[in-house]
Amino acid sequence: MLTEHWLNRIDCFVRRFLDEEGFTTTLLVEVLCHAQTVQKTDLMEHLLPAILHPAVSSFQLQQFSSRRKHDSCSSEDYPFSSWPQYDWLDQTGEQDAAVVMSLYRHLAKDSLNIAGQLLTKIANDIATIHDDDLNTFIIPLLREMIDITILQPAEASRFYFEAISTYIKRKVGRGPPKRRRWQLQWQIKAHQAQSSLRSLPETQLRQCLGDARYLDLMELRNVRVQSKEEPIPSGMEGKPTQLSGPVARERKRE
Repeated sequence: MLTEHWLNRIDCFVRRFLDEEGFTTTLLVEVLCHAQTVQKTDLMEHLLPAILHPAVSSFQLQQFSSRRKHDSCSSEDYPFSSWPQYDWLDQTGEQDAAVVMSLYRHLAKDSLNIAGQLLTKIANDIATIHDDDLNTFIIPLLREMIDITILQPAEASRFYFEAISTYIKRKVGRGPPKRRRWQLQWQIKAHQAQSSLRSLPETQLRQCLGDARYLDLMELRNVRVQSKEEPIPSGMEGKPTQLSGPVARERKRE
């Protein structure tokens, strides 16, 4: 247990670097990750008030990605947020998601307005997050943050619509307007994205987004292009893309 003397020394050190965005953000991530691994969170509760708001003002979602740290840094540089106790990135992605949600909860206790600003930053940053993080980090994050549909329903509706729309555009890309040789590859990506999206809590998302917008997202309508030559077959609405019919025959010919 830290004595008051050591806590005062820590405070002096932290205050000295509060204007350094890199320092405050890194410290925030490490403190939140450390709190996930211990039973007593005295140090986190002591440090958070000083660093929380300065760090959030310069928030970047990629800084919470342990995949990035595994790829480019030593675990000694990030002793907690690199999750050295986990061997697989899908496990660390779930831990990363829990940390981001813990940050949201801490902000929501003080100000729902600032918590809403965090949601906006997260949704915007999905556009630039590393491709490898889309499934290992972003999908677990969207699952982890589902409670915001209760805490801030209006903000949650905007957040999930923008976040999922961006995920689809990046993961799938815009579909071919008519039969093209790369249509099969696009359908494979579409099917994989739909499978990931359908792992999200359906009931809460339907209530949050409304049935129409929920189905638009699940059916990838924001990237799916219809044409007279290539309509969506009747009765297939709402179902994952199937690799059959003309597309399957095209694959056999190739």
